[in-house]
Amino acid sequence: YGSTPKQFLRHSGFLGWISPINVTTGTDAPDSTFIVMKDSQNQSHVRIASVNYPDYYLTYDESRIQLQSSNHSADFNSSSTFLQVPGLLGASSTFSLEPLKMSGFYVSTSVATTEEKYLPGYEPLHVAKFVSGKDFAKA
Repeated sequence: YGSTPKQFLRHSGFLGWISPINVTTGTDAPDSTFIVMKDSQNQSHVRIASVNYPDYYLTYDESRIQLQSSNHSADFNSSSTFLQVPGLLGASSTFSLEPLKMSGFYVSTSVATTEEKYLPGYEPLHVAKFVSGKDFAKA
């Protein structure tokens, strides 16, 4: 995933990012390791749990992907549930994530705004409207 090779989904500062991973550092590998949990009632519904922060899940709040602690409420559960669909760009063996509460929007990277600049090579994760095979419009 990501716009360049060797970039991975990760969390840092309790936000979702796509970034290069240095496996020799103490935090990069754990911060980029997640468990994709399928809903027992609907196998296309998934929640993405952090390995190094137990009971923390990737969620969406407005348009930004965040890592949040579960309060086990119905609102939290729906904000941390995504519909796993075939990859929107058509590559085989890939998938895209559509927030359960935001039909037609998908997890996407985008150019960081000044407020979001973090480290070189990091791309913030947002929820964006799918427009075509190559274009996303920021929510």
